Amino acid sequence: MSYLSIEQIYLLSVLHEIGCLRKNQAAALLRRQFQSSDIAIASIIRQLKKTGNIREYGNIISVVKDDFNENVLQAVDLILAFFPNGAIEFVRASAPFLALAYNETYDQLVMILHVPEGKEKQRGLLASNAFSANEVQGFVIMLLESAEQREQICVRSSYCLIAYQMKNEGLRIEKARRLGGESDHDI
Repeated sequence: MSYLSIEQIYLLSVLHEIGCLRKNQAAALLRRQFQSSDIAIASIIRQLKKTGNIREYGNIISVVKDDFNENVLQAVDLILAFFPNGAIEFVRASAPFLALAYNETYDQLVMILHVPEGKEKQRGLLASNAFSANEVQGFVIMLLESAEQREQICVRSSYCLIAYQMKNEGLRIEKARRLGGESDHDI
């Protein structure tokens, strides 16, 4: 029987919520939550792998089967960028949401919503209504499959952002276009 440290339990709980992480994402989360050093992080991951709690695929760690979801990895990148400081608590997301995360420092919830091509209108509606009945403050970030989808996204809520992959430049985040011609400033 092996005993797990608080850091290992935290990392496993995150992995059980979202399925997979890049090692650098796991390191960022452990640094924010516990101020873990690089040596400690490498040891945490190595021990979890050795005990069979996680699997490693190159730069990806996972508690699920032999594959990983690139959209989930992008969702974690967005959450880390959106919350540059403080610990992040992941909450189980149900489809079509990829990830939900809460940051106590900002007292906000971020919901990452995947938008496949052809589903822009339906997902825009879903994103617009995500915070209408909640008392929690937060944002929905709609993760697009292509930059061309931007023009097809219209939302009613000012709490909606869009994100898309820039060629060889990473992810770009901007305000979603509002229905009725309302415009918001870029963030």
